[in-house]
Amino acid sequence: LPELVTNNPDGYKSVDYSKLTALLIEVNQAQEEKIASQGQKLEQQQEQIKALQAQVARIDRLEVTLQQLQEQIQTSTSQTISSHN
Repeated sequence: LPELVTNNPDGYKSVDYSKLTALLIEVNQAQEEKIASQGQKLEQQQEQIKALQAQVARIDRLEVTLQQLQEQIQTSTSQTISSHN
């Protein structure tokens, strides 16, 4: 930020803090907007995770049901074959 620094007649450098303050405020506002945007994105991702977890739970229940049905079919088929012999 060289535009904020000036050379005094006595050889010292000085900083125009009023311009620096404005810049810092602008940067802070940009960061706050980015943080808010990231917060919204995080909330969306958390909702997506919940939806995916619900789908996984449903798939798990369906797998258990499928396994039970396969066992019932196998048992029924075995009994039918045994009764015909």
